[in-house]
Amino acid sequence: MHDSRFNPNQYDVIPYRDQPHSCTHPRRLETLATLFGMEPASILNCRVLELGCAAGGNLIPLAQDLGESTFVGIELSRRQAETGAETIKALGLDNIELRHADLMEVDDSWGKFDYIICHGVLSWVEPSVQDEILAICKGNLAPNGVAFLSYNTYPGWHLAAVATDLMRYHASRFKDPREKIDQAKAMLKFTAETCDRDTTIGRTLREELQLLQKINDDAYLFHEHLEKNNRPLYFAQVINAATTLGLQYLAEVDFRHMLLRNLPEKVQEQLAGLALVQQEQYMDFFRARRFRKTLLCHGQIELQRRIPPEKMEHLHLGLATDPGRLKIDTRNETATVFALGESKLTTSEPATKAALLHLKEVFPQYVSFDRLCETASGESRPPTGRQQLRSSMLAAFSVGIVDVCVHPPQCTSQLNDHPLASPLARLQASRGNAVTTQRHDRAVLDDLGRYVVQRLDGGHDRGALVGSVRQAIASGAIAVRRGERALDDVDPQLVSRYVDSALERIARLGCLVG
Repeated sequence: MHDSRFNPNQYDVIPYRDQPHSCTHPRRLETLATLFGMEPASILNCRVLELGCAAGGNLIPLAQDLGESTFVGIELSRRQAETGAETIKALGLDNIELRHADLMEVDDSWGKFDYIICHGVLSWVEPSVQDEILAICKGNLAPNGVAFLSYNTYPGWHLAAVATDLMRYHASRFKDPREKIDQAKAMLKFTAETCDRDTTIGRTLREELQLLQKINDDAYLFHEHLEKNNRPLYFAQVINAATTLGLQYLAEVDFRHMLLRNLPEKVQEQLAGLALVQQEQYMDFFRARRFRKTLLCHGQIELQRRIPPEKMEHLHLGLATDPGRLKIDTRNETATVFALGESKLTTSEPATKAALLHLKEVFPQYVSFDRLCETASGESRPPTGRQQLRSSMLAAFSVGIVDVCVHPPQCTSQLNDHPLASPLARLQASRGNAVTTQRHDRAVLDDLGRYVVQRLDGGHDRGALVGSVRQAIASGAIAVRRGERALDDVDPQLVSRYVDSALERIARLGCLVG
C-alpha cells in the first residue's frame, strides 16, 4: 500500500476501513510531549504529515477541526487518494492536501512538520521502506516535533503467526481476494473448533478466532494475515534503528502501559533498575504484546521522565471512555474501585470521587483543572486542596481512567435549542452509518440517529427535528423499531421521545460540536 514494490491494486480491491484513529491525534501527541518536558508546537497552528493516509479518514477530521493548521497526506493507492480528494472538495477545506505518491519520494522539499503520523504501515512494508519511514521521521520532523509509529510487535505476533500461516496456506489456493478471505475465515473456524482444546496451538487458534470475530473487518484480516508483507518488529529493534538516526524514544501513546506499577510487584522489582528501553522490551515479553503505538522525537531534546503532579494544573481532563452506568457515591468514604473497561482505580478520597462524578456528568466533554477543582471542592467533605486533586488525577490518568490534553476537543454533552454536528459528520451520515466524533473516534449510528445527524446544521430546533422525523416515518424513508415491530404511526409524543433519545445518544457519542 505504501511501497512502490508492493501491489497497490490489493488495496484498491480490498481497501482498509477508512476511519479516524484517536491514538494518532496531534492532541494526544502534543499532550504527551508536554508531560515529558517538551515544548511542542500548538496543535492550533501546526503542520501535520500522514504517511499512508488512505482516503483521509484520519486526516480530514483533523483539518476540519483545526482550521489554522496545515495537513498533508501521502497515499500510494490512487483510488483512495481520489476518494479522499472528493470528500475534501465537498467540505470546502483548503488546509489539507492528499498526494497520490510513494513515500520513497518524500524529501527535503516537502518541508518540516510538527507532527508526523505513520499508522499501520511500518510492519507492512519491506525493510528498505521501513528505513525510509524512520528517515522521514528524522529529516522532515521539526526541531520540537513528534513522530507517531504503530507496528506489529514480537513476542505477541509469534503466537498470532500460527493462525496467519494456517490461513495464508489455505487461501493461497484461491485467486479472488474475497474468496481468499471467506476461505481463510472458514479454515480458521474449522481448525479452532476441531483442534485439541488442551494444546497450546488449540488455545492460540481459538483466541485468534475470537479476536477476528470481535474486530469483524474483512479488510483487516486480508491485509493483516493474507498479505505477504507483515513484518513484526521487537520494540528494541525500532528504537535502536531510530537512535542510530538521531531520534529517541519519547513515549507510548498508551501511557499506562509504560508504567511498571501497573505490573505485578515481582515484575516491578526485577525491572526497576533497568534503562527505560530495556524495561519496555521486557514488559512486552511479560504481556506477550503484539502491537505498539510509539512516539519519537529528536535525540538532543532533554526529556523529564518523572511527571510532577503540578502538570495537571495546565491541562483539561475528561473520562477516557464512556462511563456508562458507573456508580459514584461522594458521601461514601470507604475504598471504592472504579472500573472503565480494563482500567481500574481504587480510592477513598471524597474529592477524587467528586471529580470523577463531575467528569461522568459532563462526558464526553473535557474540563479545565480549575473548574474540576472548584467542583470537587464544593462536592467533597471536607473540601479538597489543589495538591491532593493534582495527585489523584495524575493517578487516574496513569491507570487509564482519566484522559488529559492541552487543547480539548470541541464537543458538548448539552442539548441546546439548535444542536450542531460537524459538516464531516453530516456528510458521513448521508453516506452510511459510521461517523467521526469530536473526540476523533468512530461511532456507528442506527438509522434514526443517522437521519437526525444529517439535519444537525444549527438551523433546526428540536420541534423542526421532530416534524422532519415524523414525515420520514410516515413516508417510509426511515424505519424506527419499537421492540420487535417497526413503528408505523406518527404520534407526536412518541416521535418526540424517540428524537430526544436519539439526540442524547448522539451527544453521548461525542458527535455534537460545543
